Amino acid sequence: MAFFREILTIVAMVLLAVLTALLVGPWFIDWDARRGEIEALLGEATGLTVSIAGDLDVKLLPVPRMHLGQVSVRQAANGPVVATAADVSLEMAVAPLLHGAFRFVEMRIAQPRVTLAGDGAGGVILPSLKVAGSPDVAFERISVSDGAVVVTRPGAAALTFDQLTFDADSPSLDGPYKGQGWVRAFGRVLPFRFGTGVREAAGLRSKLVVEQAEPTVRAELDGLVTLSPGKAGGQVPGFEGSLTLAGTATPSGEAVSWRLNGPLRLGDGALQLEPAELRLGAEGRAITANGSASLMLGQVPQVFVRLTAAQADLDLFASEKRDPAAGMVLLRGMITALSAQGDAVLPGMMFSFEGSVPALIVGGEAIGEARVRLERPADRASVDVSLDAVLPGRAEIKASGVVQTGAALRFNGQGALNLRDPQRFGQWLGRGWPDLASRLNAIAFRSLDVSGLVDASPAAVSAQELKITADRSALTGSVMFTQPASTARGKLTADLRAQALDLEGLPDIGTPLRSSTGLDLDLSLDARAVRIARFGAGMVDSGRIRLRLSRSGDELTLNDLTIDNLGGANLSARGESRPGAARVEAQLNADRLVELAALIRRVAPGPAADALASRAVALSPARLTLNAEGSDATLAAIGTLKLEGTARGTTVAGTVSPGRDGRAVAAQFNFDNADAHLLLRQMGFDTVALSRFGAGRVQVQANGRNDGSYGAKLDATLAGSSFTFDGAVTPRDSAFEGNGRVRLASGNLAPLLQILALALPDPTVSLAAEGGGNLRFANGGFVLADAKGKIGDTAVSGRLERAAGNGPVSGVVDVDRLSLASLASLVFGPAQPARAGQRWADLKFAPAPIDAPKANLAVKVGQFEPGAGLPSGPAQFRLGLDAGAVSLDDLRLKSGAANVSGSLNLRRDRDQGSLSGKLAVATPLAGRFGMDGQADGTFEFAGSGTSEAALMGGLGGRGSVTVSALRMADANPAALDQTIATIEREQLAVEPMKVEAQMQAALNGGRLTLDKTVLEATIAGGVVRLQSPVFATSAGPRAQIGASFDVRSLAAEATLDLTSTKPPQGWTGEAPKVRLVRRETDGKAERTLEIAPLANALSGRAIEREAARAAELEADIRERAMFNRRLRAQEFLRRRAAEIAAWRQEQARLAEEKVAKAREAERLAQEAARQEAVRQEAARAKAELERRAQEAARPAPAARPPVEVVPRQPPRAPTVITPSRDGSPSGIY
Repeated sequence: MAFFREILTIVAMVLLAVLTALLVGPWFIDWDARRGEIEALLGEATGLTVSIAGDLDVKLLPVPRMHLGQVSVRQAANGPVVATAADVSLEMAVAPLLHGAFRFVEMRIAQPRVTLAGDGAGGVILPSLKVAGSPDVAFERISVSDGAVVVTRPGAAALTFDQLTFDADSPSLDGPYKGQGWVRAFGRVLPFRFGTGVREAAGLRSKLVVEQAEPTVRAELDGLVTLSPGKAGGQVPGFEGSLTLAGTATPSGEAVSWRLNGPLRLGDGALQLEPAELRLGAEGRAITANGSASLMLGQVPQVFVRLTAAQADLDLFASEKRDPAAGMVLLRGMITALSAQGDAVLPGMMFSFEGSVPALIVGGEAIGEARVRLERPADRASVDVSLDAVLPGRAEIKASGVVQTGAALRFNGQGALNLRDPQRFGQWLGRGWPDLASRLNAIAFRSLDVSGLVDASPAAVSAQELKITADRSALTGSVMFTQPASTARGKLTADLRAQALDLEGLPDIGTPLRSSTGLDLDLSLDARAVRIARFGAGMVDSGRIRLRLSRSGDELTLNDLTIDNLGGANLSARGESRPGAARVEAQLNADRLVELAALIRRVAPGPAADALASRAVALSPARLTLNAEGSDATLAAIGTLKLEGTARGTTVAGTVSPGRDGRAVAAQFNFDNADAHLLLRQMGFDTVALSRFGAGRVQVQANGRNDGSYGAKLDATLAGSSFTFDGAVTPRDSAFEGNGRVRLASGNLAPLLQILALALPDPTVSLAAEGGGNLRFANGGFVLADAKGKIGDTAVSGRLERAAGNGPVSGVVDVDRLSLASLASLVFGPAQPARAGQRWADLKFAPAPIDAPKANLAVKVGQFEPGAGLPSGPAQFRLGLDAGAVSLDDLRLKSGAANVSGSLNLRRDRDQGSLSGKLAVATPLAGRFGMDGQADGTFEFAGSGTSEAALMGGLGGRGSVTVSALRMADANPAALDQTIATIEREQLAVEPMKVEAQMQAALNGGRLTLDKTVLEATIAGGVVRLQSPVFATSAGPRAQIGASFDVRSLAAEATLDLTSTKPPQGWTGEAPKVRLVRRETDGKAERTLEIAPLANALSGRAIEREAARAAELEADIRERAMFNRRLRAQEFLRRRAAEIAAWRQEQARLAEEKVAKAREAERLAQEAARQEAVRQEAARAKAELERRAQEAARPAPAARPPVEVVPRQPPRAPTVITPSRDGSPSGIY
């Protein structure tokens, strides 16, 4: 033991000396002197030239460490520096060194900078290293801080990736590696993490994840990294795997997720993603596009993207409720973002994008075949754009040019827009660009094609070489629009030429001009012809239009407006308007005004243009001259005016001159025509050409007042009737407003009504009329108050008014007498004569005498005649009138003792008339059909037809009637049971006439009473049928009340059904029933009984009673015969019993004999079987002896083992079956 202790002590001392030397030795080594050796060793290990210009320090204990400062690496001795590091520190683990392994606990590299050279084709050349991976070398941790990688490119700026910082570790130089860090690239700091597998011969399988916080983007690369020899030397990296990009965007303020993924390949200087799938939005609302993307890594990086989406629903993408407005907001936001930030997309790179969507849903409409192409060279910020799509409203848009993005947004290029349904296109466009849509809608075309060279920016839009096809009109020229600025007015300049303008296709230019008061104008139009439609000649080119209009500030000048021979009309006009003065000169010489009026109506629609167009024929030919001056270009500002000429026989003379005080004016206009109906037609009334009623004259006088109003007086004499107005009138823009007293006086109003088509021509009719009231009118509306008068012998009073515009006439009217037939004639025409014996005419409805104005009047009538023989009485209702329609609502009518309320509607559509209504009727029965009580009913009905008879016969509907306190005379409910009892007692012969007489007498003996019941009503084929539920009567039988009214013949009927609840004993089938019928036709009443079913049933019962008596006699005879047959049967049964007993004894004897024979046969069979068994056993024994003898005589084979012979057991003796002692034949039982 002492020996071993001494040995261990020596070893310990040696180890202590060695460790002390390792600890102290490096402090005495001059490592700077060995700098060259260390650089040479590192260069030999890497195949590169390594220089250490800074500190160099090595320590072995307590932990092996190495520190290198200012390290630089070159490809060759005098070559450029490819890598530098400010500081490199390494720390190794001690324990692995004892096993010959090198495990670096930590390796820190500060401020490394690696310079890589591009190969000119987009690849990166990596230096060739001679380091071979060793499984004995590993890094627990590698830390890089503030590094940079610079990629130089021939003829282009270098790409720099700086602030590179990461931590990584690996169990071996062959991998796997894993780590994380960040780097700044393209101006953004990008965190990343990575992991790899073990290096293989094919390459290194790697996974890289890069994340960006704002906006949120996550990139994931997973695949194989390879190195291949470069064309210019070195090694070029490659990659083949998958790419997944995901993130969020906010195109409309709401965060939207997106994802791009597909197989990725890096090689030959190109990064290719194909096929690629782009998915935008959440599940259920996503938009998916497929295509490809590539990045060419040449001197100038080039990005190419091709995407196609089968369908894109921006409405659903923007809103879960598929809101069209939200989709348009999203579309507008995307266009704005692209326009504002287009130059910020992939700066310094050339990119090309092609996208297509066969079906794009936005704004509630579908955009078809949308294709867009964007291309931007790397050396400029502008983008080449090509766009074409099929828009809503059968519109097509095509554009190609250059878009300058950013703050100086501008488009310059070729554009074309084709519209086939501008209204629908405008409705769609208004959901995203309402201002632009309103301007488009203001110029109403049926179709529009526009093309030209467009230069557009937010400040101005101009179009040169412009070609416009609007409907059938083709124009060329140029247009420029400048937006208003803070210190400058906007301006619209247009110079257009046309070979022919289509009159029917001209737009409304009046509305845009009125809405452009803040714009300066410079408009020029020269149309060499106007295309008009002529009956029998088709389209004809006629006339010429020249227009020159300008506006600068508050000065508007009509330099020239000349219309030559437009359908036979010539018009020339000039004028100007400036602050404080305005003038106009116009001359009209027209044989035909229709085309000129149509032109004015198309380009400047309004009430005045509509009035001129509607009166164009009545005013042709016309020769008029107008000269006017005033302080402003408004009607109220006219100071002097002279109008003179003729218009189709009407002499027109009018003057406006200054008043005595120099401020107000005096005006007088006279219109005289020898034919009253022509003058009325020129005034806008629809007339019938009846010339025999004399001349017409209208005189208007007006005196201006200081408040801008005029004291006006109008005297008109038309077809013998005079109309006067005396009051005040004030001009308002293109209309007048005023109030005054009006009066009508006519000894015979019929001629005027006949001219106005308000009555049929009839020279024998004379209708005196007089009346008056206070009239106030403004903006197309009027109020006629305190109106009183007489039409014939009927007094009429009330108040009428119509609101501004073309609204209905409303008011209150009191009338002495009125009939429903006269109101119906407004729709169905005058009543047609009915055939003999008919209530209603079957001739078709006559034409209505007038087209009633649209009205809603409260009417009160002293005596209202409902017709159909019903008494008249006071009534009030709200009368509604319209073309082909009359309605009576809130009707209250007292007709005799009855009160009627509800509504009626009468309509006419060509030959077809219709009647519908809801009525409530309350009336005492008052002995009608022998009934007293109260009836309250409601009915709803409708019908249609081409004549009165067809209309009444087509009525259908439903309703109900409540009858209370009913008393029905001569309707004794006990009459049915009393009559049946009398007949059952055979006190009355069953004959129909006698039964009916007995029933009538019984019914007259009492009455039916009922407190309350409800009768359901049905209306079909013009017949109203009522039926009550079945109810019990005080006498016992059940009863049911019914009624009907035939509207076609005005015949009425009431019924009472009585059904017995206690039929006679033995009654079969339905219970006894009788019906009492009371009818009334043409004032004649009759009462009948329907007893045929009851009489038949009672006759049947009488026959049954007689048959029963005969049946009793036959039953007695049959009973005696039955007793005789019973005695004979009993004797036969006794004989039969004796025969059966004898047969049974014989059968028993035969059975005993059969059993004895069977037992003998069984014994003999057993004996034969025993003897056969003995014989067979003897034969077997003999055969065995012979076999043994043969074997004994045969020589035994050599080397055969002995055979053990087992003696055979003697055979067992057969079992003897002892016959049974019982008496069964087989012995078994």
